[in-house]
Amino acid sequence: MAPSYPALLSLEALRGDGRPYVKKHRHRIKYRKSLTEKRAAQDPAKTARRVRRSLELVVPSLVCTHRPVLPLVLNALESWLDSPSLAEAIPKADPYLQPGAVLIAQQAVDCGGRIVSLEIYEPYED
Repeated sequence: MAPSYPALLSLEALRGDGRPYVKKHRHRIKYRKSLTEKRAAQDPAKTARRVRRSLELVVPSLVCTHRPVLPLVLNALESWLDSPSLAEAIPKADPYLQPGAVLIAQQAVDCGGRIVSLEIYEPYED
């Protein structure tokens, strides 16, 4: 059985495609209201703290949320970049990512959890 890694999901994201992946791979879900659109609008600093705390754990995790929350998530990621040149890969303008796109930030344990690479995968369209 694969090790269980936390999946930090907004409640809104669970209405999307988050649950089948988590169930298939036997991960556990931690629901975080601070990642919802409503809560992020009410308290953006709390949303940013939630993302930072996830990065501080330096364990594989999935943060799934919606486009209005992305600027907060991306800003938090940017502060963890190992190299300023990686900042060029972070989307700077709305829509940030296409619906269904994935941004993968890879942390290096030997660099204190700094993000050493970023990848963006767009959804496949026929």
